[in-house]
Amino acid sequence: MFLYGFIDPASPPIWLLGIGPAAMSLIFKAAFKFVSKLDKFGTFIGMIACAVAIMISGDEHIQTNSSQIVYPTLLISGAVLCLLDFYRGPDKSFGTYFQPTGESTEPSAKDRLLVEKIGLSITQGFVYFFIWLGLLIGSVALVNMGNTNLFVDIFEVYFRVGSLIFGGGIVVLPMLQNELVPRGWITNEQFFQGLGIAQSMPGPM
Repeated sequence: MFLYGFIDPASPPIWLLGIGPAAMSLIFKAAFKFVSKLDKFGTFIGMIACAVAIMISGDEHIQTNSSQIVYPTLLISGAVLCLLDFYRGPDKSFGTYFQPTGESTEPSAKDRLLVEKIGLSITQGFVYFFIWLGLLIGSVALVNMGNTNLFVDIFEVYFRVGSLIFGGGIVVLPMLQNELVPRGWITNEQFFQGLGIAQSMPGPM
């Protein structure tokens, strides 16, 4: 924050103006490299999702807290589009999908290997999914119903942020700032000081 004594935020030097677009281009490039491994339909959906995320980033007409629903919305929309495309049939669909042959109902070696890697069966996965969903909905409902316990508020914020954000520390930082600072738990200066300390340390943020 000491930079504010040397740089006017309202009129930053020209060499700082390109940092934002440069960072966005790097994110877009990384996203393209990831989705290019998919088929053409998957690549199309992935690039649209990336473009939407970049365009709404920092939009003054969109409330900061509303951005937390963007990723789940894009995720569900992509799944629905793929499902609809799958039902078009192998001759008409844009994407490439696995078509069951109906020869055997036994799990394949690849499926068994996946279960061994995860360490959970499908039934156990559903159990944990509903436990997670119950904790998420329950904590959000408690806070919205006027909960006065600070520990419940802290749990709800971090559990909701961790549930809705996929990525590393850089991804989760803006959402944490929008949640913690308005509540008065820390100041904006303390948030950036903590970020500076974390950035100076080796290892994951």
